[in-house]
Amino acid sequence: MQRVIDTVTAQPQQVRVAPTRGTVPWILQRLTAWGLVFFLGVHMWFNHFANLSSGAGLTFQIVNQRFDVYPVLYAFNDIGLLACTIFHGMNGVRNVIYDLSTSPGLRRAATWILIIISIVALVDGSLTLLAIMQLPTTAAR
Repeated sequence: MQRVIDTVTAQPQQVRVAPTRGTVPWILQRLTAWGLVFFLGVHMWFNHFANLSSGAGLTFQIVNQRFDVYPVLYAFNDIGLLACTIFHGMNGVRNVIYDLSTSPGLRRAATWILIIISIVALVDGSLTLLAIMQLPTTAAR
């Protein structure tokens, strides 16, 4: 009777140490998911639940005045929320395209188109948020 170990002919597999191309977007997808939870939580708390005034009821005017009191916090939080949303969404679209196509040229073209759309959306959205934050609090938003 022959032992099973003597009949094994498998060769050891090479183990990759460096991440492959798909690893970085995968990690960033998970990080932006946590970023969305954090930035959206801060956004919701400051804009809809926190009453930072002297105990008066939460009104539209009070929420608008917070832009003047905490401009850096709002800019950082809302642009962070925008950046996480854009990356998370566009990477999800990229993953769907990768699932539907095996053509390297189409995948590369779709990736670059999504990168360009993301950059334009981030710049436009950031400038719009900063412009809104500079409006006087008495103006209608």
